[in-house]
Amino acid sequence: MKGYSENRRARQWVEELLAHADIRLDGGRPFDIRVHDERLFDRVAKAGTLGAGEAYMEGWWHCEALDRMFARAISAGLENKVSRNLTTLALALRHTLFNMQSRRRAPMVARRHYDFGNELFEAMLGPNMNYSCAWWSGLEEVRQKKRARGTARDGRPAAGPDVSPDMLPACYPEQPGALLEAAQNAKMELICQKLQLEPGMEVLDIGCGWGSLARYMARNYGCHVTGISISRHQIEWAKRQELAPAGPVPPGRLTWILGDYRELRGEFDRSVSVGMFEHVGRKNYRRYFRTARGLLKPDGLFLLHTIGSISQRAGCDPWISRYIFPNGQLPTLDAIVRACHGLFVLEDCHNLGADYDPTLMAWHERFEEGLRAGAFDLTEAEARMFRYYLLTCAAAFRCRDIELWQIILSPEGVAGGYEGVR
Repeated sequence: MKGYSENRRARQWVEELLAHADIRLDGGRPFDIRVHDERLFDRVAKAGTLGAGEAYMEGWWHCEALDRMFARAISAGLENKVSRNLTTLALALRHTLFNMQSRRRAPMVARRHYDFGNELFEAMLGPNMNYSCAWWSGLEEVRQKKRARGTARDGRPAAGPDVSPDMLPACYPEQPGALLEAAQNAKMELICQKLQLEPGMEVLDIGCGWGSLARYMARNYGCHVTGISISRHQIEWAKRQELAPAGPVPPGRLTWILGDYRELRGEFDRSVSVGMFEHVGRKNYRRYFRTARGLLKPDGLFLLHTIGSISQRAGCDPWISRYIFPNGQLPTLDAIVRACHGLFVLEDCHNLGADYDPTLMAWHERFEEGLRAGAFDLTEAEARMFRYYLLTCAAAFRCRDIELWQIILSPEGVAGGYEGVR
């Protein structure tokens, strides 16, 4: 055992805290914590979740099933109890007092995360490089299992044994990595149907990532799609994929822009933004929606696909903010509605939050496979960082502590009403 805890009370405090979630120190269950450095307890007491995450990266502790451990911890409310420290307070104050997502600061997330290396993301995400929640509920296998589960709740025989609430629900595949492409294609098709795409439409993809959705809309629906991203690595990769053997896109249907959404000009029939709004920041919401409204024709539709918080938070978790998505901020539904006031009619809101759990578990499965195969180069600390990120986020979605919304907005309201797609 390395290190020494200066404050024995810190170990006792952490031990008592974990007991509320039935997590033990140096226990024998997969979700128990193995401590390798006693300084862990002082670090958690002083810096909360940031200290816990950094200590994990440095190998001070280990857990065989991080996702299950954090699902238990989040369900027991431990995150709130360890966040009462100066580190967390300082982050909250910065988000309250300053615009952490200004035009000057926006590229930070590209440099810190998205430009980490395409080899890593290709191994983790698969050939389409689709870095957002897949729609597992669109797969017939998952739908059948969900129907069977609903039947069991009606009092008829259950389909298979019960599953612990800290484990991936049984309605999803046990090894989701094998069906990731199918679930991502189902998500992209769902988006296209919600947008009611037609051949020849001009579509704007705000925060297009590596361009998977843009290519899908151009190839399968005959639209001309303009994609914008602040990551040079993403735009360069997207351009190379236009003529990929897996599905070439007819010439002239794709336009790529390296830049900030606030610089956009033009007019589009449809707009979509997938997994980008989390980086906009509360102080910029109104400007974001004014920009989106100004780029959309009066009879257009805008689909916003974003992770959301069920509680008012000044920013993301301090560890996530420092190591994964700098300056990120999860919106609440009421903050989105207020920012849209007078600009858009909210036509539909679809919660896909539960589907992010198997998505993250699939990414983790593929990440570990790629790491073992040497598909990308990471230090031990970097590998532990990605593992921690993927599994802690899976736990948060499993507990429904955070959500994923697809929101349909129209500038003037759809005549006769909008018919939602599920």
